[in-house]
Amino acid sequence: MTRITESTESIASINVDQSVGTSVIIGPPNSNESLNALMTDLQVFFAKLYANPQIPRNTIQDFSVEFRQFFDNYNDMFSQLVETKNVTFHETLKNFSSKLSDFSSDYKRLEHFESVGSLVLPAEVVIGSRLEYTHNKGLVHVNCTMQVIPLKFVLTKFFSIPNVLEDCVEYLSHLYCTGDYKENIVQGLVWRKMQNNFDKRDDVLNFPLILYFDDFETNNPLGSHNSIQKLGAVYVSVPILPRKYFSQLTNIFLLGLFHSADRTNFGNSVTFGKIIDELNGLSHSGIPAFLDGKSMTLKFHVAAVSGDNLGLNGILGFVESFVAQHCCRICRVNKAQMQSMCQENAIYLRNNDNYTDDLSLSDPSQTGIKEKCAFLALRGFDMFENVTVDVLHDFLEGTCRYVMDFLVNYLVLDQRILMFSVLVARITNFNYGPDKSSKPVNAIVCIGSKLRVKTSASE
Repeated sequence: MTRITESTESIASINVDQSVGTSVIIGPPNSNESLNALMTDLQVFFAKLYANPQIPRNTIQDFSVEFRQFFDNYNDMFSQLVETKNVTFHETLKNFSSKLSDFSSDYKRLEHFESVGSLVLPAEVVIGSRLEYTHNKGLVHVNCTMQVIPLKFVLTKFFSIPNVLEDCVEYLSHLYCTGDYKENIVQGLVWRKMQNNFDKRDDVLNFPLILYFDDFETNNPLGSHNSIQKLGAVYVSVPILPRKYFSQLTNIFLLGLFHSADRTNFGNSVTFGKIIDELNGLSHSGIPAFLDGKSMTLKFHVAAVSGDNLGLNGILGFVESFVAQHCCRICRVNKAQMQSMCQENAIYLRNNDNYTDDLSLSDPSQTGIKEKCAFLALRGFDMFENVTVDVLHDFLEGTCRYVMDFLVNYLVLDQRILMFSVLVARITNFNYGPDKSSKPVNAIVCIGSKLRVKTSASE
C-alpha cells in the first residue's frame, strides 16, 4: 500500500509499493467505486513522483497544473465530439489513445519534435583521434568528437516566435536614439566601427552577438576523477533582446560542447573551426525572417568575445599562467610593471601590428603569445577590439573582494571602530528588498587572525 508521512514543513518520506497498479472495476459501473479507484490510482501516481529523488517538488507541482489543464481541455473536446459528431465515447477514447502511442518512448518523443521542427539536434564533429586499448583488438584509433548546435536553425526558430523580432527592432531603435548614457554594446564605438562593413540594404537587419567561453567540471572538482570529464562550452547571446527576454537563461544559446583535454591536444584552430564556420555563415548569409509581413534577412556579427581571464587567454592563443612575465592579452607589460601600474599607458597596449611582430618571435616567455589566434578567421573580428573583460570575475569576484578584505580588517581589527559581531548582524539583518534571494550569508568569516570576505558575484 501507499504510505505518505508528512511533517509541517515538507514531506519526509513516501514509500510506494511498486506492485500497486491501475485499479480495474469488474461488474456494473458504480460512480463511487470508480471515483475511489481513480483516487487510488492518482495517489499511487503522484507518490511515485515524490518517491523519485531526482524530481524536485516544484516540478511535480508544474506537472500537476499542466496535467489538470490538459485533462480539462480534452474533457471538453470529448464531450463536443460525442454530442455533435454522433460518435461514441469509446471510439473517441480509442482514437485519442492511438495518438498517445507517438509519445510512448523518449525516442518517439524526440523524433516527433524533430519532425515538426521544434527540436534542433547537435551535429557531431570529429576533431581528431586517440589510441585506446581493447581486449579484442588491442590498441585502436577512437575518434574524438565535439557537439556543435546549428545556430542558424536555433535563431530562425527563436525569431519566428510572435513579437520577438518586433520587440528587438523596437528596442534597438530605442538604444540608437538614447545618447545620454550607455546601456548596451550597440551604443559603443566598436559596434559603430563594425557597422561600416555591414550590408545596408533595406531588407537586411544586422544584430550583434556576444560569444562566451568557459570550462566546467562535471565530476567532483576536489575528487580523484577531476578533470576527466571537464568540458568546454561555447555560448551565444543576443544583447539587443529587450530586458524581459535578455534576463532569461533560456535565451542564452549553447553553440559548442567538447572535452577540454581535446582542445589542449588538438589546438584551438581545429576545435573552434566548425564554430567559426557557423558564425561566419550567420554574418555572411544570415537567416530568413518576417517583419510586418515583409521578408527580411537577419545577419549576426560577433561584437565581443567574453569569458574569464583563463578561458579567454586559452582560446585566443595567449599563455594560461598568470605568473608568467607577459600574461595579459590586452597589453604587453611584464609582471613587475603590472604590479605597480595604476594608470593605462597606451604605448604598452597590444594592436595588430605589434601582435604580428610578437607572433613572429615564437617566444611565449617574451611575448605571452603561444599560438596564432584561431578567431582571426572570424568575419569582422578584431583581436583587440572585440574582446572584453568580464565584470563578474574581474570586478565582483575580484577587485571588490580584495578591497573589502582590506577595509573590513582595517575597521574591525586595526582601528576597532566596529565589532565583528555587530557587522555580521547588520549584514545579515539588512533589508535587501527585491535582491533578498542573493542575500549574503556568512559573507565575512574569521580565518586565523584575519577576516575574509567570501561572497558570490550576485551577493
